[in-house]
Amino acid sequence: MSEKTGQDGIDQMTDRLLDEASTDPFIAKVYKLLDECSSLEEFRDKLLDVYNDLDPAALGNVMERAFSAAELAGRFKIT
Repeated sequence: MSEKTGQDGIDQMTDRLLDEASTDPFIAKVYKLLDECSSLEEFRDKLLDVYNDLDPAALGNVMERAFSAAELAGRFKIT
């Protein structure tokens, strides 16, 4: 397997995760906040407020999928 093929697989997985995340209500709030802020510092300061509205179970699900994807990508990379 070539390095290019492996990178293509990782890129495809990343694109899929981004597509799935873009439909998540929490991620939509983060993107909306980012659009409304005039600086990264303002975004950073207001980002913690968004977490107050987040369902902990939903965050756990998103993190579980991301960690699983990262682990699989790592395993794929070493084969």
